[in-house]
Amino acid sequence: MVDEKMFAQVIEAIEAGERSRAKDLLTRLLQADKRNPEQWLWMSSVVDSRKEQIYCLETVLRLDPRNAAAKRALVMLGEMDPGEGVLPVPPVRREWVEALGKVELEEKQERPPLGRGKLLAYAGAGIILLGLILAAIFIPQGRGIFQPKLTITPITWTPSPTAEPITPSPSPSPTPIPPGEASLSGTLEATYTPTPVYVNTPHPLIEAYLIGIRAYGEGDYEKMLIFMKQVAEQDKTADAYFYVGEAYRLLGQHDKAIQEYDLALEANPQFAPAYLGHALANLAQEPQAKVEDDLTQAIENDPLYGAAYIARAAYWLRWHEPIDALEDALEAENLLPESPYPYLYQAQALLALGEVEDVLSLAEKAQGLDVTLVDTYLIFGQMYMAAGDIEKALENLELYDTYASGKPLEYLIAMGQAYYLGEEYEEAIDMLTEALEKDDELLDALIYRGLAYVELGEFQKALSDTYTARELEPEVFKTGLALGRVFFATEEYVKAKAQFDAQEDRAENDGHLAQVYYWRALTLEELREFYKASKDWQALLDLPSKIVSEDWQSEAQEHLEYLLPTSSPTVTPSPMGSVTPTATEE
Repeated sequence: MVDEKMFAQVIEAIEAGERSRAKDLLTRLLQADKRNPEQWLWMSSVVDSRKEQIYCLETVLRLDPRNAAAKRALVMLGEMDPGEGVLPVPPVRREWVEALGKVELEEKQERPPLGRGKLLAYAGAGIILLGLILAAIFIPQGRGIFQPKLTITPITWTPSPTAEPITPSPSPSPTPIPPGEASLSGTLEATYTPTPVYVNTPHPLIEAYLIGIRAYGEGDYEKMLIFMKQVAEQDKTADAYFYVGEAYRLLGQHDKAIQEYDLALEANPQFAPAYLGHALANLAQEPQAKVEDDLTQAIENDPLYGAAYIARAAYWLRWHEPIDALEDALEAENLLPESPYPYLYQAQALLALGEVEDVLSLAEKAQGLDVTLVDTYLIFGQMYMAAGDIEKALENLELYDTYASGKPLEYLIAMGQAYYLGEEYEEAIDMLTEALEKDDELLDALIYRGLAYVELGEFQKALSDTYTARELEPEVFKTGLALGRVFFATEEYVKAKAQFDAQEDRAENDGHLAQVYYWRALTLEELREFYKASKDWQALLDLPSKIVSEDWQSEAQEHLEYLLPTSSPTVTPSPMGSVTPTATEE
């Protein structure tokens, strides 16, 4: 059901030429009711690109095939012949629409007849809309509502939060929630819903205060700033200064925001939101800023402050402290069970700790609460990659790339690994090189690029990358294994065997042992130590069957039949596997 008051504000904003405000209001209306043709019709007049206009208008016709205003507009845009009938145009399959939780735009039930008021609104819409569309065609294209924002990026298999600033936007929680809203929906640039105030201090200028709070909930931060400054100039209370600071921060004026948060703390040193705002403004200016003290002070002053726990969980992930991040995310879940971020950060923390059992369910929980949350798709991609399903891994990683703004390190590394495992070696090298240009000490990027160079026969580059990786982490299993594989490829079998022998002692699970047995068996055959090679092949088959790929099992049996023709090697079945489901490189 249309919020008539908000819809009236839409018309008022359009007539006043305030396209951004009208778009924000329509975004909220469409989030509540995506099957309202009238809202889609008006949205077509305020979006930023011709493609978006066409999509909105086609959606109108799918929902209301007889809508004359939409048909006239499509004719003017050259997307419909004047003589076409009233049937809706075939839906254009767009990834960013399919990602919106599979919203069914093709309604089979006919909508009820429109009332007199709605018919008048449509008539007015037709007149205003045609002029607006003609004008919008010549407006320079900018960042449209179909291009979502990126929030804190998720963690790779070896997690490290990106250095992106936390960009908050209001959401329904007791306080302003720190992480930004990322949207896949194709209808949302940001999700604006009324945010209850942290406190409700009586103010002499109560009308100005309420107007400021209302503007905050609507995402109109300039208006919020005007009215909150009026309140703060007269009232000088902590929450008044705080909301002035919030307005400045959300407008990107972080120095002024910090000054206002400081004034709030002078008025009340125990006012928890000012500490959180202070931390977020500092992070926005310098993503690697140390804001632990501010976040901790906010929580100490208000132990029930859910938004502060969420912000601190994100902060711990940024600084590679997954245990602390997990603890804060669990506390945030208790305080804000309807927010997706506690579940997202729990999933990221568990990935960092290598405890993958609950990661997928947590990511699904986060996505269930907000289907437009971009970060979950990177987690899904990582999980499918670990399970050996490269096709699904790439599908989710590419979906993440479609809607994420920019390419953080975590995405580049994950995509490089997926390309490598999918045998697209040149693409893998491109991705991993891009990551290493940002940080030349990324262990996984060096290892996988080195292995990709091996497959392309560029052995000197492969040796350079794997030697660098070993120098960074000389005692880590995967660095020694990768170097051993490069030695094997360059036919330096003695050196290769020495590396594989060393990694047997460093193996942490059966998946690691499988890789040692496989590569050492091949190396021993090249050294003509056939008896020792047969022992490694048999050891590989004796591992739980879920650990060893079918290809490796078949290869081991073939080698044993050749080396020991009288033997009858068998695979030892086991219902249980370790956390490394395939014998791929780690």
